[in-house]
Amino acid sequence: MVSMPAPSIPPLDSGSAARYHASVMAEPEPDPIEPAATEPARSEIDALFALVHQRYGDRLTAEQLAAVRVGIEGIVATSRALRAVRLRSSDEPFQPFAPFRAEP
Repeated sequence: MVSMPAPSIPPLDSGSAARYHASVMAEPEPDPIEPAATEPARSEIDALFALVHQRYGDRLTAEQLAAVRVGIEGIVATSRALRAVRLRSSDEPFQPFAPFRAEP
């Protein structure tokens, strides 16, 4: 029987282990989200605002219409950010963990 020497593995110091785990657990850099003021977004904002103005414009003041436009801009920006996230078929919804605890 031939005995082979054990491979020499250098010890891991706590600093390199921490750096390794931090790099593994780090969130990937998000893709830059295009601003809502681009031309396709602007046309989407204008179309949604025209719809609101047509339906409710006679009941809203100029200040309220301006606030509605700002709200629509936020909704369009949020919806564009959500559409930018690409999901794979294997992606599942987050399942919250709630341990069962029997009451005494």
